[in-house]
Amino acid sequence: MKLFLSFFFFSLLFSSQLFSQNKIGQIAYAQWNTTAEKWSYHSFDTWSYDDQEREELFFRKDSRYSDYTPTNNLRSSSKYDAAGNLKEKNDYHFGPNAWINEVNVYSYNAEQEKIEQLVTSSSSWGEAVRQQKIVFEKDEIENRRTTKMYEKNEMGNYILRSQRDSFLNAQNCLSKENIFSFYDDGKMQHGRTWEMEYTNDCQLFSTYFYRWNNVLEVMQELNKYIYEYSNDGKTEVITFYEYNESSNEWETKNILESEFDDDEQRVRYFVESFKNNSIDSFLTINTYTSKNEMETEQKYQTQNLSDGRYYEHLQSDSFAYHYDLKDRIFLKEEFTQRHENSVTKRTTTYDYYCNGQLKSQIGKYNDQPNYRMDYRYNGGVDCPLDEDEKNLFLFPNPTAGRFTIQSNLLSNSTTTIQVFTILGQEIFSEKINQMGYQYQLDLSNFEKGNYIITLSNEGERVSEKLIVF
Repeated sequence: MKLFLSFFFFSLLFSSQLFSQNKIGQIAYAQWNTTAEKWSYHSFDTWSYDDQEREELFFRKDSRYSDYTPTNNLRSSSKYDAAGNLKEKNDYHFGPNAWINEVNVYSYNAEQEKIEQLVTSSSSWGEAVRQQKIVFEKDEIENRRTTKMYEKNEMGNYILRSQRDSFLNAQNCLSKENIFSFYDDGKMQHGRTWEMEYTNDCQLFSTYFYRWNNVLEVMQELNKYIYEYSNDGKTEVITFYEYNESSNEWETKNILESEFDDDEQRVRYFVESFKNNSIDSFLTINTYTSKNEMETEQKYQTQNLSDGRYYEHLQSDSFAYHYDLKDRIFLKEEFTQRHENSVTKRTTTYDYYCNGQLKSQIGKYNDQPNYRMDYRYNGGVDCPLDEDEKNLFLFPNPTAGRFTIQSNLLSNSTTTIQVFTILGQEIFSEKINQMGYQYQLDLSNFEKGNYIITLSNEGERVSEKLIVF
C-alpha cells in the first residue's frame, strides 16, 4: 500500500492542473495577547477549489464566541454543472450546541440564464423545514426582469410571497421597479415602486417613490429625488422632497451636493437637512494621492445655538502610504482626530512572499499591536515561514481530499511525511527529498473523517489535524 501511495502522490505533485495556482487558500486572523505578549489566532477562513479554479468549499472557524452564540462557524460547499454554472450551494452554520442549514439548487435554460432557485432551510431547533422557490423571468418586449418568490405551505403548495419587477429603458437603464409582498390569499400586503427618469446620456434626472396604502388600496406618492448636474457632470446636486398629504405639497427635506475630480472621486460632500424648523448641515472634504488613495478627510457639522450657526469639527483623517522598490505598499499610516481630542494613530504593515503575493498584514493602534491577518495560497507560493510562525500549515482544511502542506521542515532532505487515522493507524509514509517548502497530497480516495499529518526528521516533529469531508 505504501509503495502505491508513494507513486500516486509523486505523480500528483507534478500535475499542475489539480491545484489552483495563486488563489487564496486561507486567511488566519489573530489578536495581540498583551498578557502573553504574542499573537492569539481566533479565526480562520479557508477556501478550496476544483480543477477549474472554481470555489468548491469555504470554511470559517471562529472561536471568539461563547456557547451562547451557536452558529460561530460556516461550511459552504458549491457544485457546478457541465456548463460551469453554479448548480448547488450548501451553507451549514454550526456551533457547539446548534446548527442552521440552507441548501440552494439552481436551474438554467438553454441560454445558460438562471431561471429557478430552490431553497431548503432547516435548523437544530426543531422547526419545520422551510422550502422556497424563486423564479426568474424575462420579457424582451417590455424589457422587464421579474423575480418571484414562492413559499411551500403545510399543504405542500407553493404560495406567491413576493415579486420584484424591474423595467429597463432603451439604454438599458433601470426606469421602474416594483417590489410587492402578498398574503396567503394573494392580496397585497406591502408594495413599493420607484420610477426613474434620465437625461439622454442615461444620467438620473428624477426618482419618484410610491408606497402601497392598505386602507385606500392605492399606491401613494411618498417622496422624490431631483438631480442636477453642472461643471461637465463634476458637480451633482440631489434634492430630496417628501409629500405632505395635509397640504398636498412637496416639502424639501434634504439637499445633497457632491463635487468630483477628474478621476471621478468625490472631493466634497455637503448635506443640508431640513426638519423641525431648523437646518442641520454636514460637510466632508477629501483629497487624494497620485495613486488615487485617500490622502485627507475632513468632517464638519453645523451647530444651531442661540448666538447663531457655526461649523463644528467632527473628525480629521490623514493617510500616508509607503512603497518598496517593487511599488508594493509596505506601510499605511492613519492619523485621526475627533472633535478636540488627541490624535490617534493607526498603522498597517504589509509583508510579502518571495513571489510577491501578500503574506501578512499587521495593524497597530497608537503603536500597540492590535490585529493580524496571515495569507496562505493554494499552490504557487514556495517560500519559508518566519521562524516564529507555527512550522506546519495545512490548507485547505477542511478539504475534500486535496490539500497543501507548508512547512520549513520540507526543505530538509531527512524529513518524512506521515498520515495517521485518528486511531493512530498509519496510512501513508514518504521521505521527502526536495528543496521547497510545499507539498501536495490527496486523500480523496480514503474515508471521510479526521486524520493526523506529521512531519519529522532527526531533530523535530510537528503534527496537525486534517478534516476530510
